[in-house]
Amino acid sequence: GRRVASILFSSGTTGFPKGVMQSHRNLVASQCVYSHPNMCQGIEDALNSITYQPMSHSYGMFRVMFCLSHCITNLLMSKFNLELYLKTIEQYKMTCIQLVPPVAIMICNSQLLRRCNVSSVQTVYSSAAPMGKQLERRLKDAFNNRINIIQGYGMTESSGTLTQIPGMLANILITTQVVEPGTGLSVGSNKRGEIWLKGDNVMLGYLNNLEATKIAITEDGWLKTGDIGYYDESKYFFVVDRLKEFIKCKGYQVAPAELESILLEHPCVDDVAVVGVAHPIYGEVPRAFVVRRKESNEGCTEEVITNWLADKVSPFKRLYGGVKFVHFIPKSSSGKILRKEVRKMIGDSKL
Repeated sequence: GRRVASILFSSGTTGFPKGVMQSHRNLVASQCVYSHPNMCQGIEDALNSITYQPMSHSYGMFRVMFCLSHCITNLLMSKFNLELYLKTIEQYKMTCIQLVPPVAIMICNSQLLRRCNVSSVQTVYSSAAPMGKQLERRLKDAFNNRINIIQGYGMTESSGTLTQIPGMLANILITTQVVEPGTGLSVGSNKRGEIWLKGDNVMLGYLNNLEATKIAITEDGWLKTGDIGYYDESKYFFVVDRLKEFIKCKGYQVAPAELESILLEHPCVDDVAVVGVAHPIYGEVPRAFVVRRKESNEGCTEEVITNWLADKVSPFKRLYGGVKFVHFIPKSSSGKILRKEVRKMIGDSKL
């Protein structure tokens, strides 16, 4: 029950990765969650699956466990290759596929999809990082609007995915509360706070890091996810962003994920990451690191992007930190933006 069964490392998007110790009970509990009817939309009838995520990551390991427990044939890729990935889908007529947002972007930007018959695909399951509405639309268009996209929410510390439903909205299947950061006091519906979890899915702790474990798990067993969110009157949860990634501008908190989702709707933006930079008056302000689409380099300027966003957000959310154009956005193997690496780029330019 409480013995260590596996050690998977966290993504390390804002700091150093930590070894997450999971018990046998955790692994069984994770499969109980995956067996819930709400978690099997579009997957229950699948005969086969393809996994390219590394087994050292929770997405890869729990995907394999899911296939084993549901008698689904699972093809493993030793290394991701988009052409082989699409051809395998075509060969085995897969109805449900799993991916992360960076792979979705690759599919949307590639001509390979036109050369492969992937009409069998009905459901696309995305996890490990948020997929914005603009990318959802692009992916549906790439599949001729035949697919249903499901997004999952979870973390390594909670033994994988906790909930999923179209639109990043769902009823979490273990005990959950939203609290005021710092005080730990519960807040009411439609009020933002940190999401805390409790149940058999919660990890044992971090390997050889008792201090970090005490910070992450309260004495009475609540796991502090570090995610800011809220729930509505129907107890449906909405995830806004990571607590550590919020930008404090003019006394307000700005969610980078919100700005990134909006910026991705601009026709000349291929990819983007937003981080906070120091400002002498406002304390901290948003700066966007943008990858331009190849066909729109000339018309995609800092002024165009900042003015376009300014019309769509509140004044304190504007890009007072400016825009910097880069060739790529550093991301983990699971598709999460490595903001600590993005922040290293800040030294290359000035406000």
